[in-house]
Amino acid sequence: MADRTGVASSFGLKLETTVGTAVTVDTWHPLISEGVARVETPTESKAIRLNRRVLTTPEWNSGNVVISGPVALELNSTGLRPILALMGFAETGSGPYTYRPGDMYGKAATMQFGKPAMSGSVIPWTIAGTKLKSWEIGCAAGEIATLGLDVQNCLVDVDHSTALTAPSYDSLLRPLKFSGASVTVAGSGVTAYDMKLKGDLKLDRKPVLGSQFVKELRATDRYLFTGSILTDFDSVTFYDDYVGHTEVAIVMTFTGPNSASLVFTMNARIDPFTPNISGREAIQTEIPFTCVSSDANDYSAISAVYTVPA
Repeated sequence: MADRTGVASSFGLKLETTVGTAVTVDTWHPLISEGVARVETPTESKAIRLNRRVLTTPEWNSGNVVISGPVALELNSTGLRPILALMGFAETGSGPYTYRPGDMYGKAATMQFGKPAMSGSVIPWTIAGTKLKSWEIGCAAGEIATLGLDVQNCLVDVDHSTALTAPSYDSLLRPLKFSGASVTVAGSGVTAYDMKLKGDLKLDRKPVLGSQFVKELRATDRYLFTGSILTDFDSVTFYDDYVGHTEVAIVMTFTGPNSASLVFTMNARIDPFTPNISGREAIQTEIPFTCVSSDANDYSAISAVYTVPA
């Protein structure tokens, strides 16, 4: 019998061969929290029924279903390949793995949550056809790096009848933390207190006739990759880059034990900011940026290299 609290919860995923066709999950990440919910908006008749002042049973029926919400994880040293493949990137290489912006159509994952019940059972919550609408990686001084996923599924409903796959964490799984995190701008190291990187894949959802569920989500606009660096105000260099519309090279690095690493290389513009005085303490300022392609290749805007621990 399992623990009756969140101690017995689990989260796993696996990329699907066919979008919406569930597969058995095989990659597990320790879970901080999740808020993935099934929301169905019933259809209700707008027609008048003589002298009826409240909704009646024949006047409502099923409606469109949206299954979406946040999944909060730590950024771990193992198990990142399927997640990076959903983050707007195409994978090449055989280790280290390189990730560059690519077409997300035809890419989805089956995700399974183990939800502990007071009965002592862990209820499987399987969601196939799952894509990432957006994501965020962040790391603050003194803390473990975080990975936030905003998921939404398509084509199929939640399934809680498929058996729960017993989690098996990689023996080399370790959370990546602040002491292995660094950032450079224009080739120079920056004293950073916090850094963030976000992706918005601009996925739409289109209800269709004959189904309560949307068809496969697809991008309707350019992907948007943005971020920020919290640092000391020690010169006007970043401000001059902003005012002068100067694009700069930014490299965010996360390293861990056993030679694990995740490195994002970006070409970015500095977005509007102004260093302000807020008291007697040293001035800190958050430098916002947007990734921009400097040539005909999308990957000049952003790419990543992932080295799996060995």
